[in-house]
Formats: sequence, C-alpha cells, structure tokens
Amino acid sequence: MDIKEIKAKLSITQVLAYYGITHIRNKQIHCPYHEDKTPSMQVYEDKGLVYYHSSNCKNGGKHLDQIEIIQQKEGCTKHEAIKKAISLITNQSITTPIKTTMTGAVANLVSRRVRVFYSEIVGVCLT
Repeated sequence: MDIKEIKAKLSITQVLAYYGITHIRNKQIHCPYHEDKTPSMQVYEDKGLVYYHSSNCKNGGKHLDQIEIIQQKEGCTKHEAIKKAISLITNQSITTPIKTTMTGAVANLVSRRVRVFYSEIVGVCLT
C-alpha cells in the first residue's frame, strides 16, 4: 500500500480521533503539545492536513498530514508511521472515529493512560 492510498483510506480526523484529539468548533482543535486557552490548530479534512497556528509550539506554522501526525505522536520514523497507518486501516475497530467530549491535553493524557493501563493488564502494547 503506497502513501497516496493510505491517505485515501485513513482520514486526518480518524488519526486525530485515535489519539483522542477532537474538533472544538469550526474544525479547530487545541494543540496536543502545549496548553491552549483558545484552539491553535485548524483541521483541513478535504486536504488531509492540520495546520499549527501557534508560534509557541514546535510545530508552529507547519502543515502536517496523517503520516506526520502519527510520526510525531508515536515518536517514530516515517517508515514506522506508515506501518502504523496501515495497521489503523486494517483494524476496523479503530478506523471509526472515537466520539468524546474531552479535548486537548486532557484527552491526550487519558488516551496515554488508557494505553499504559491496557498494556499492563493485558500485556499488549497499544501504541
């Protein structure tokens, strides 16, 4: 599966939802890398991109696609991010966006803690 096909099958909102990041309003979201009083990221679903507006962020002024979001969230290489994207596509329970009312850093913290808890209890890593 090539990158173009991955991007066609895995939407930017599905990737964000997998990491517990959801839209606030007008397709804006709080940055998962720092505390935001107001949303500093814009989601462009039609282009499959997220734009970081904040100048206080390491990603400020950048557009990131599905693969790059995975790469940053997982702290992995591009090749590993592509493999993760393929696994998200093939795992049907994950490709449906998660509905949540949590936002920003809170949702990311909960998501990380759930993965750690699950890996400790079941012995399977969810990253």
